[in-house]
Amino acid sequence: MNVSVQFFAYFSLFAFVVSLIIGIYIFTRFPRIAITRIFFNICLLLAGINFVEFQMRLAPTVQQAQLWAHLYAIWPFILATTFHFLLLFRGSIQKPLLTYSLVYLPAIIIFYIELTTNFISIKPIQTNWGYTTEPAEGDWFIFSSLWTISVLGAILFVSYQNFSLAIGIKKRQAFFIFIGLVINFLIGILTDFLFKIVHVNTPAVGYSYSIISFGLIAFAISKYHLFELTPESVAGKIISTISEMVFLVNSKKQIVEINPAALHVLKYSKEELIGKPIDSIVHNSDDLCATCCNIISTKKSVDYDAYLLTAESKKIQVSLSCNPIFLDNKNDFGIVFIGRDSTERKKVEARLRNENIKLEDLVSKRTENLSKINSQLLVEISKYERTESKLLQTIQQLEQNERNKIAFFDNLAHEISTPVNAIIGFTDLLRDENNTQQDIQKYTTIIQNSSIQLQGIVKNVVSMATLNNNKEVVNIEEVNCNYILNGLQLLFKPKADKKKIEFTCFKKLRDEEAVIITDQIKLTQILSNLLTNAFKFTTEGYIHFGYSVSTDKITFFVRDTGIGIPEESKHKIFERYSQGNPTIAELFGGSGLGLSIAKTYVELLGGEISIESNTAKGSNFNFWLPYSYQIEKIH
Repeated sequence: MNVSVQFFAYFSLFAFVVSLIIGIYIFTRFPRIAITRIFFNICLLLAGINFVEFQMRLAPTVQQAQLWAHLYAIWPFILATTFHFLLLFRGSIQKPLLTYSLVYLPAIIIFYIELTTNFISIKPIQTNWGYTTEPAEGDWFIFSSLWTISVLGAILFVSYQNFSLAIGIKKRQAFFIFIGLVINFLIGILTDFLFKIVHVNTPAVGYSYSIISFGLIAFAISKYHLFELTPESVAGKIISTISEMVFLVNSKKQIVEINPAALHVLKYSKEELIGKPIDSIVHNSDDLCATCCNIISTKKSVDYDAYLLTAESKKIQVSLSCNPIFLDNKNDFGIVFIGRDSTERKKVEARLRNENIKLEDLVSKRTENLSKINSQLLVEISKYERTESKLLQTIQQLEQNERNKIAFFDNLAHEISTPVNAIIGFTDLLRDENNTQQDIQKYTTIIQNSSIQLQGIVKNVVSMATLNNNKEVVNIEEVNCNYILNGLQLLFKPKADKKKIEFTCFKKLRDEEAVIITDQIKLTQILSNLLTNAFKFTTEGYIHFGYSVSTDKITFFVRDTGIGIPEESKHKIFERYSQGNPTIAELFGGSGLGLSIAKTYVELLGGEISIESNTAKGSNFNFWLPYSYQIEKIH
C-alpha cells in the first residue's frame, strides 16, 4: 500500500474524528435546544460517511469496495438534515408535517434503493490513492443528481436568505453558516464532479472537507451563541408587547428605546425621542435626575411620581417604576422606566377622599345615635337573657327528671329479671312428681338464693335513684367469695346445659381463705350481670368465671367465646343504655344497663373493671376489689 493511499485514507479518518468532536461539543453545550440536535445529527452523518470513505480507500478488493460504496447511501440524509437545520435557524416551521415529508421522504427512498439494490449514484474505482468514487452511469444517476442539485440549490438559497434578512448578532451567525456551506459545496462540486468531467486526476474529498464548513458553523455557535435568543430580539419583543409606557435610558440619561404605548400617549415619533435626554419630556426634572443617579449607584428599584410633557405641551401625571438594567456593555448601567398614566386615578382618589370625609361625618353622627339605642337594647336583652336562662334551666331539669325516671324503671326491670326468672323456673321444676329429695333440696336452695338476691335488689331499688348523685349506700360486711361463685354456678348451670357450652368456675382459695370485706349483694349482682351478658352472646365454646389473688387485690373474671366486641365500641359499652352495635338489641334483646350497673358497683366497692375483647375470639371481663386475709375472724 503506497503513501498516497494511506494519506487520503487517514485524512478521511481524521475527518471522521473531527466531525464527532464538533457534534459532541455542540450537543453538550446546548442539549435542550431542537436545532442543536439537528446539528448533532449532521455531524454524526458526516462522521459516518467519512468512516465509509476510510474503509473503502483501504479495501483490498473491488468487491469489498463495492460493499462500502453501498453504505454511501446515507448522503441524501446529510442534504435533507442540513436543509432542516436552515429552516429551524430561520424560525418556526409552518406546516411541519408537510415540510418534513417533502424534505425526508425522497432521502429515505434514495437510501433504501441504493442500500438494497444495484442502483447506485456513485461507484468505486481504484486509483493511485486507493479506491475512491466516481459518478455512476444510467438513469438512476441522472435522477439522484437532479434531486441533489435541487436540494443544494434550496440549501444555498435559504442560507443566503437567512443572511440577507437577519440583523444584529444573528446576521453574523447567518454569515458564517452561508460561507461554510459555500466552501463545502464548491470543494465537493470541483473534486467530485467537475474535475471528473474534464478528466482532472484528483481524489474526491468533498465530504472530508465538510469539516471546514461545519467547523465555521461551530465557531459561530461558540462565538455568537447561535442557538440562543439574542438580547436585542428578546428585549424588543418584550417592550413592544407591554401595554404600559416603557422607556430604556442609558447611564447618560439618554433614551435608547421606547415602546409604542409610550409613543401613543406622548404623541411623539420614535425618531424624535431616541437619543434625547429623559428630562426633556419630564416636568421639573431635577428630582428625576437625582433619582436616576441614585438608581445607577445603588442598583436598587425606585417608584416615582412625575409629570410627562407631550408633543402638544400637555402635562400627564404618571407613576414610574424605575429599575436598573445592564446594557450591551457590562460596564454601562441603564434604567428601565415603566410608566402608568395616573391622571384619572389621582382625580378619582381626590373625589374619594372628599366623599370619605363626608361619609365619616355622617357615620359619626349615626354611630352616636345607634350607641344610645344600643345601650337601651342591651338592658332589655339582658332582662330577656336572664328570663330565658331560667326557663332553659327549668326545661333541662324537667327533661333530666324524665330521663332519670325512665332510666330508673329500665334499671329496675333489668336487675330483678335474673332472680325472678330463677324463682319461676325452679318453682316449675318443683312440681315435677319425679323429683327426688336431693333434687327438691337443690331447687329450693336455688330458689332461696335467688330470693335473697331479689331481696337485696329490692332493698337497693330505693338507693338506685341516688346513683347519679353519688349517694348510693354500700353495705360492707364479710363475704365468702367461694359461696357466691358456687351459688352462681348452680344458678347458670341449666343455661349452660341447654346451650351445650362448657361452664367452669375457677377458685384459687380454700373456703376459709376466700373471705373479703365488701357488699355481698353488689358483688353478686356484678358477677350475675357479667355472666348474663356472657350467656346472652355465647352460642358455642365455653364460659369461664372465677378469681385470682395477689397481695392486696382479688381479681374476678368472666371469659367467653361469644361474638366479642368491636374495637371501636369498647369505649362505650359501660355507658348506660349502650351496646356493642345497633343490631345487638334487635338480635339478642336487653336494655344495655347490665354492664353500666356492674361498672358503677365495682367503682363503689373501690375497684376497677376492664375488658379485653376480639370479635374473632370472644370477651374477657376483669374487675378487682381490695383483699386482705381475715382468717382469724372466721375462726
